[in-house]
Amino acid sequence: MAVGVGYPNYPDVPDDKGGLGLPFFAGGAFGFAQFAGPTGGYLMGFLPAVWLVGLLCERGWGKSFRMRALAMALGTGAIFAVGLVRLSAFVPAESLAGAGLIPFLPGAAVKILGAALVAGGIGALGSVRTEREQ
Repeated sequence: MAVGVGYPNYPDVPDDKGGLGLPFFAGGAFGFAQFAGPTGGYLMGFLPAVWLVGLLCERGWGKSFRMRALAMALGTGAIFAVGLVRLSAFVPAESLAGAGLIPFLPGAAVKILGAALVAGGIGALGSVRTEREQ
């Protein structure tokens, strides 16, 4: 959100750190084996999500709360899409939404709204600093 698509936004992508052996996954788990399990798709989904949100923000979607929230919702949709594809190898199709999507939507909505508010505040602080430096 803050740097755009041309720059890696590593705080948003803990996957590479966990894959390298650092305990960034749930329960202190680590290693590339985490990507092979049922939740591996959600971890892999962060890569297209970060790219998509960065691209949208470079195109001006980060200027208003509504557009920031929409960009983040689309990024979250990318995480869910990749995650559900991987989860489908472990869960029957009729149970997929109940196991890997619906229970997580309220939390995702809260995170999107909070992040859109925080990103707006950070953006405002950056513009104040830029004005003072001129």
